[in-house]
Amino acid sequence: MRGIRLGFAVLSFLVLATSAALTQDTAPPAAPTQKLSLDAAIELAKKRNGILQSASLAVRSAKANKNVTYTDFLPSIGPSYSYQTGKTRYQTGGVQFNPLNERTASGDLSLNWQLLDNGTRFVRFASAKTAYELEQANYVNTLRETLFSVHQQYFDTLRSVELLRVQAAQEELAQNILERTKVRVEVGDAARKDVLQANADYLNSKVNVLAAQNDLARTMASFKALIGWESRQEDPELDPSSLELADTAPTSLEVATEEALSKRPDLAIRREQIRSARLSLKSTELSERWNFSVDATLRKNFADDVYDRSQISLSAYVPLWNGGRAKEAINARKFDVQARESEYGQAIRDAQAEIESAYKELAQNRERLSAADTALEAARVNYTAVEDAQELGASDLVELITARVSLVTAEVNRVQAYYDLLTSEVRWNLVTGEDIRGE
Repeated sequence: MRGIRLGFAVLSFLVLATSAALTQDTAPPAAPTQKLSLDAAIELAKKRNGILQSASLAVRSAKANKNVTYTDFLPSIGPSYSYQTGKTRYQTGGVQFNPLNERTASGDLSLNWQLLDNGTRFVRFASAKTAYELEQANYVNTLRETLFSVHQQYFDTLRSVELLRVQAAQEELAQNILERTKVRVEVGDAARKDVLQANADYLNSKVNVLAAQNDLARTMASFKALIGWESRQEDPELDPSSLELADTAPTSLEVATEEALSKRPDLAIRREQIRSARLSLKSTELSERWNFSVDATLRKNFADDVYDRSQISLSAYVPLWNGGRAKEAINARKFDVQARESEYGQAIRDAQAEIESAYKELAQNRERLSAADTALEAARVNYTAVEDAQELGASDLVELITARVSLVTAEVNRVQAYYDLLTSEVRWNLVTGEDIRGE
């Protein structure tokens, strides 16, 4: 009987083991979680960001308009055809005649070419070309600003993730302090009021965790909207390993400022706007003061009577008096040019201020990160020492909580300093016209 039970137990074990093996072999493997790197986020934004796509389409539209104005210099050739049918009924003195049926058909091929004008076509083409170059500069500027926003929000989202991790770790640490304090009170090694203090500290840490969760939700939502992340997809997991700090310090402020004024696309936009205003002034002067054109026409007709016709026509117009309209129109364009030039001068000063601010901010953030690393190490050593001292009865709960608060402050400061430095490095490239990652 005992042998039968033993055999049944062995058989049951083999059946369970075989079933587990089959289940393990047939179960689909868990899909690995793929992290979203900074480069992948940049590519998504370049493909899906609506503002960037709009700027790209504006470039294509401006190019098409430029091509349209170029066709003003070319001849136009086209056939035409007409067919008419009708009936005419005559009545004279009460006598009615049979109606006359009339049918006519005509076709021709014509060529029209404006050979010469007062320069309006050249100004119109130059204006369209300038508008195209302006849209190109605007696209580059929009691309750079979008890339900076992707960097900044990627950093801010990772910052929120790190701060949530810090606050969650501190909540766990505060909970451990609370549990240890309860034990010490039970054995008579601490006053009962210490439990109240430790519990308040623990509850405050829970509030900090909730605040960090809210901040992460907010930054994640903004980041997903920026890169065009589909709302039905789960929140992406960002990859901090794709980040790196610059190895070298930036060039001198004077050199960087001089180079930036010629490389920044926003300043290029201002220069193109001045060119556009000057061309608009030239067009107004041409149209308001005098006008002429020389046109050639060649026509081949294929009606019942075939004929050819060619002609060259000259037309000219000189306004003698129009109530001062020409003078005021020209003055309006001159003031517009002056306004654009004034805006450009202020843009230069603003750019210089941005560069100086970014230069100082970058240098300060480098020092700040170094100081934060030192402070964090000191806070960790201090907390360990206070914790050990409390175990030996040489420190009280207030000192331990104070050391914990100093530790969380140091960890938060280190996280803030690290991501602020990353952001300031990208901002330095933005304001100086240097290449931004993904450009």
